[in-house]
Amino acid sequence: MTDHSALIGPRYISHYVVSSWGVSILIMEKSGKAFARLYRYNDDPNTVYLDCLSVDENARRHGVGTELQEIRENIGRSMGANISCLWVEKDTWMHDWYKKRGYKDLRDNENEEGAIWMEKSLVDNTNY
Repeated sequence: MTDHSALIGPRYISHYVVSSWGVSILIMEKSGKAFARLYRYNDDPNTVYLDCLSVDENARRHGVGTELQEIRENIGRSMGANISCLWVEKDTWMHDWYKKRGYKDLRDNENEEGAIWMEKSLVDNTNY
């Protein structure tokens, strides 16, 4: 497993799990006020999947979520991924938040009512 500590920086800690299906990386702000996860499947090396972005309400609007998002995307690039993919509930502030960061609606999430898959190119910030 590649050491991503330079991408994560001193404010965060990470936990890696390598499984038969792929790799999962949990990143947490050292005080525990925010965390996020990314994962990549062995059979889909061009895509990194993002989930579990959570920032304590009292720590919001200070750039922690944006920083975690950028870290996850940079780790994805370092793993050779060209696409970042996630799902979020439609028509929520999080849906709008990801749109502001270049994510485009892809398709409804058939496993979660009211949720939508979104994606972003990690290559040249061109979204499809």
